[in-house]
Amino acid sequence: MAAMKQEINKKDEQIARLQEKLDETQGNSQQTRAESPNKVDLATQLSEVKLSSSTHFSKEVMSVVKEQELVDSNKKVIRIGGLPLGWDREDIAPELKDDCILETEVLEAQLTKVVPFINLGSPVFITPKGTQARVSYFDMSDKIAVMKQAKSLQGTKVWIADELTPLQLKNRQAELTKVREARKNGKWAVYRGGQAIIRDFHTHTT
Repeated sequence: MAAMKQEINKKDEQIARLQEKLDETQGNSQQTRAESPNKVDLATQLSEVKLSSSTHFSKEVMSVVKEQELVDSNKKVIRIGGLPLGWDREDIAPELKDDCILETEVLEAQLTKVVPFINLGSPVFITPKGTQARVSYFDMSDKIAVMKQAKSLQGTKVWIADELTPLQLKNRQAELTKVREARKNGKWAVYRGGQAIIRDFHTHTT
């Protein structure tokens, strides 16, 4: 958002400078015919810059809105990784092969086999992603309950994390660096929800 505001400010300054030049040209009553093409050129530049600024601003706004929509849609979703390849289709129990059984129930049963230390609660959707699974919940409390069990997976290849957007994945290392630097400086810091959360420690005085 800060970068977008800086870019908008630069565009506004550029428009203002061109507008000043255009006003000066239009306000000079002693212009000669040879000068008129310059006035037309300035007007054209100003029009192009305004259009470019408007288009750029619209794209930036749409990009921010789309990213926020993705973040919101992922709030009740977790990603489970480190699963064996084919975890979703190997050794399906006979009673779960019935067409009447919902796909989510089959996947939940399969996932429970390879993540035995975790109570998955009541997932709404489970989407296989190779050696990973995208698990969605209806209530945030269900997701939090599963996330709190992540420590049970220490020493195994399986991991549980918040579902991230492509942009959050791209910025992950930078955000983790912020967390490390903040901790070095004596601050409370954690990586959560795709971003670094940093706070000062508060000491209670008596």
